[in-house]
Amino acid sequence: MKVFDWNEPITEKYRGFPHNTPPMENGNWVSPINYAGGTFHIRIEVKSQPVAQSMNLQFCVWQAKDGYNYELETCTDEMPIVKGIPGTVVTTSQAISDMWKKDGKPIEWWRARYRNGVAVKTSSGLPVSNYLGWNWNGEDPKKWYPLDIRYTVVVVSKGSTFSGWHNYIDGVSPEPNPEPEPVPDGPTVANGGFESGMKSWSFYTNGTGTAKTKTPGHASSSTAAQVSIDSLGSNTQLFQSGIWLKPNTEYEVSFAAYSNTGNDLSVSLSKHGPPYNSYGINRKTVDITTGWKLHSFKFTTKGFDSTVSDGRISFWFADHAKDGDRYCIDNIEIVEVGSEPEPEPEPEPEPEPEPTPSDNVLQNSGFEDGLSYWKFYTNGSGDVNTTTPSDRNTGKVAQVSIDSIGSNTQLYQSGIPLKPNTEYVLSFLAYSNVGNDLRIFLNKHTSPYTNYGLNRVKVDIKSGWTQHTLAFTTKGFSSEVSDGRISFWFSDDAKNGDRYCLDNIVIAEASAGSTPDPEPEPEPEPEPEPTPTPSSNDLQNGSFENGMANWSFYTSGSGYTKTTFSNYNGSGNALLVALGSAGSNIQLLQSGVPLEPNTEYVLTFAAYSNSGHDLKVALNQHGSPYKNYGLNRVPVDLTTGWKTFTINFTTKNFSSPVTDGRLYFWFADDAKAGDWYYIDHVNLSKAN
Repeated sequence: MKVFDWNEPITEKYRGFPHNTPPMENGNWVSPINYAGGTFHIRIEVKSQPVAQSMNLQFCVWQAKDGYNYELETCTDEMPIVKGIPGTVVTTSQAISDMWKKDGKPIEWWRARYRNGVAVKTSSGLPVSNYLGWNWNGEDPKKWYPLDIRYTVVVVSKGSTFSGWHNYIDGVSPEPNPEPEPVPDGPTVANGGFESGMKSWSFYTNGTGTAKTKTPGHASSSTAAQVSIDSLGSNTQLFQSGIWLKPNTEYEVSFAAYSNTGNDLSVSLSKHGPPYNSYGINRKTVDITTGWKLHSFKFTTKGFDSTVSDGRISFWFADHAKDGDRYCIDNIEIVEVGSEPEPEPEPEPEPEPEPTPSDNVLQNSGFEDGLSYWKFYTNGSGDVNTTTPSDRNTGKVAQVSIDSIGSNTQLYQSGIPLKPNTEYVLSFLAYSNVGNDLRIFLNKHTSPYTNYGLNRVKVDIKSGWTQHTLAFTTKGFSSEVSDGRISFWFSDDAKNGDRYCLDNIVIAEASAGSTPDPEPEPEPEPEPEPTPTPSSNDLQNGSFENGMANWSFYTSGSGYTKTTFSNYNGSGNALLVALGSAGSNIQLLQSGVPLEPNTEYVLTFAAYSNSGHDLKVALNQHGSPYKNYGLNRVPVDLTTGWKTFTINFTTKNFSSPVTDGRLYFWFADDAKAGDWYYIDHVNLSKAN
C-alpha cells in the first residue's frame, strides 16, 4: 500500500521537512491487517539539486496526543546516503518496529496519524533546517534547495512480500532480485586507511571542529584522518556505522593514532541506533602520545544473538580532548581473532609459486560470448556491456560503467563447482579509468552466503591493463559443491563515473605435483650480528627498481605484491607485500641464487610492517630435498618504521658451488590478515 509519494521540488519554505497529511490509508494499522508489524519500502529518485550533496533523507511519521500534534514521532533509523546527482535512484527498506522513536514512545498505529514527511539531513545526520535555532547547521541552503526529488513509500504488512516498484511507479521496469551482500567474516571496517578520503566515515560534534584527511599517514600510508577540535562539545566523535559482527565472538581492534598534545581518546563499539547498547567496547580509554603509535586490544561481542550489520565504531573525544587539539588516526581494523588457523610446525606442502591455472571452473571467462553466465547488479545506477578495445588483440572484454555508486554493486557468476579444502588460483586482467580498486568475493550463492575462500579481498587496480593472481584454499563446506559465486565488488572503492574493464577471468585448481616445504633444521640459527658492508650482490633486482623481476610471491591465503615509491635511504622503489588473509604458506622468494660452499656470507635488507609483526628469512635448496643452505627461518624483529637488518652466516650442506639456492622471506608464522610488509635493498654477498 502506497502511503507517501512526494513528487515536486523541496524549496526553502519547507525548512528541511517536506510533508503532507496522510491520505485515506490512515486507519487502523494493527487490525484486521497488521501493517504496524510490517516494513516500509522506500524509493528516492533525484531529479536536480543546485549543488550535488551527500544526503540522509529520513521518512518520518508524527501523531497527535495530549493536545500536541507532534507528541509522538518515529523516523527511519538508518538510511543509505543519497547523492544529489540527477538520475540517482536509491531504494531501501526498514521494519517499522525498528524505527527510531522519540523519547522511546511508539506511534499508536491503531489511531490516525497527523503527518508524514521527509527530514532532509547531511550525511552526518544534521538537519538542513532553520527550525529550533539550527540555522541550517552551517550549510548554505541555496546549495541544497530547491531539491527536486520523488520520494515514494510503500508499506507491506507483516508476513507479506513487496511486489516491486513497477507496480507503484509508471515507467519503472521490474528490478532483478538483488543479490544479498555476502556476510563478511574478515575485516569489517571499510576504508580504514582513509585512502578513499572520508568515505564511510562521519564526524559529529555539538561544539565546533572538522574531520578531513591529511598526508602522510602512519608509517608509509599515504593518508590519515585528522580531527581538529576548535571548541569541544559534550558529544564529539568520529564514527563508522554498518559494521558486521558475529555474536559471542572474539575480535581484535587495531589502529594507529597520535594527538598534538598527547591527550587521550576513547573507543566504543555499539548498536548504531536506539537503544545504542554496547556490542563489546564501552568508551575504552586509549593512551595517546604525541607521536604515531599502534594500538590494539581484543574484545568479545555481546548484546545480540545473531549476526548483525548495524555496529558502530566510535572514536570519542569529549572525555579527554581540549580546545585546539588535533588528533590523527589511521589503519583502523576490526578482525576476528583466530579466523585463520595457526600453521602446523611440520613442513607444509609447497606448490610452486603462482601456479599456472589449468582447468577453468568459470564459464565464458573471456567474454567472447558476450555476457553469458555473468550478471550485474547495483542498487545505484550503472550497467555492464562487452567492448573490443583498440589497444588489445584478444577480442571482447567486460566493461562495467558506474554512474551512481550504490551500497551493493557487483559483477558476478554463480553455479561455480568447487572441491572442499582445495587450493585454487584466481587470475584475471583488469583496469579502471581512474585506477580505483575493487574487491573479490567467493561465497555460497544463496543464504547464508558462506565464505568459500575469498572474502572482500582488495585488489590494487591500475589505470592500465594489469594481470592479477590470487591463490586461496576453499573452506566452509565439506563435500563438492556447485553453488559457488565469484563477485567483483565495486561499492567499497568506486566513484561515480568510474569505468572498469575485466578479461580472462580464470579459477582453476593449483598445479598438481607440488613438493614439500624445506625441512626445518633442528639446530637454532645464530642471531643476526653486525658485519662489514657487502661489496657485491648475488641477488638480482634487490632494490626492486625493475618491479618484481627475478622475484616470486606465493600465498595459500590471499594477498598481492606491488612496487611502491620509497624515499628510504635514497631508494626509488620498495616492495609492498599486502596480505588480504593469513595462510599457512606465505613467502616472497628468489631462486637460482649462486653460492659457494663453506663460505661466510652477509645478508642485508631494509624492512618494516604496518603492524610491527615480524617475518623470518631462510636460504635453502630450491628443489627437493630442500636442504638448509645456511639460514633456517631466522626470526627478524620488525618495527613500524624502516630499519636495516644484517645477518651473518656460513653456507653448508653442499661441497661444490651451486646455482640452485633460494632466498625467501617467510610471513606465515607471524603475519595477520590486513598486514602490509615493505622490503627494500636486499643484498646477499660474501663477507669481506
